[in-house]
Amino acid sequence: MVLTLAIVGVAIAMSASAVNAAVEVCNQLGEGTWDVDGVTYTCG
Repeated sequence: MVLTLAIVGVAIAMSASAVNAAVEVCNQLGEGTWDVDGVTYTCG
Protein backbone atom coordinates (compact mmCIF):
# COMPACT_ATOMS: atom_id res chain seq x y z
CA MET A 1 0.00 0.00 0.00
CA VAL A 2 2.73 2.47 0.96
CA LEU A 3 4.77 1.54 -2.12
CA THR A 4 1.74 2.11 -4.35
CA LEU A 5 1.19 5.56 -2.85
CA ALA A 6 4.86 6.40 -3.33
CA ILE A 7 4.71 5.34 -6.99
CA VAL A 8 1.55 7.40 -7.55
CA GLY A 9 3.22 10.41 -5.89
CA VAL A 10 6.27 10.10 -8.14
CA ALA A 11 4.05 9.79 -11.24
CA ILE A 12 2.13 12.96 -10.31
CA ALA A 13 5.37 14.86 -9.71
CA MET A 14 6.79 13.74 -13.06
CA SER A 15 3.60 14.76 -14.87
CA ALA A 16 3.63 18.20 -13.27
CA SER A 17 7.29 18.60 -14.18
CA ALA A 18 6.61 17.66 -17.81
CA VAL A 19 3.76 20.17 -18.08
CA ASN A 20 5.95 22.87 -16.55
CA ALA A 21 8.73 22.09 -19.05
CA ALA A 22 6.31 22.33 -22.00
CA VAL A 23 4.96 25.67 -20.75
CA GLU A 24 8.51 26.99 -20.41
CA VAL A 25 9.38 25.93 -23.98
CA CYS A 26 6.28 27.70 -25.30
CA ASN A 27 7.18 30.81 -23.33
CA GLN A 28 10.60 30.84 -24.99
CA LEU A 29 9.47 30.00 -28.54
CA GLY A 30 6.18 31.87 -28.77
CA GLU A 31 3.05 30.90 -30.70
CA GLY A 32 3.21 28.38 -33.51
CA THR A 33 4.33 24.81 -34.10
CA TRP A 34 7.96 24.06 -33.35
CA ASP A 35 10.13 20.97 -33.83
CA VAL A 36 12.88 20.87 -31.21
CA ASP A 37 15.20 17.85 -31.15
CA GLY A 38 12.52 15.63 -32.70
CA VAL A 39 9.78 16.80 -30.31
CA THR A 40 6.90 18.82 -31.78
CA TYR A 41 5.49 21.61 -29.60
CA THR A 42 2.28 23.39 -30.57
CA CYS A 43 2.01 26.65 -28.68
CA GLY A 44 -0.70 29.23 -28.80
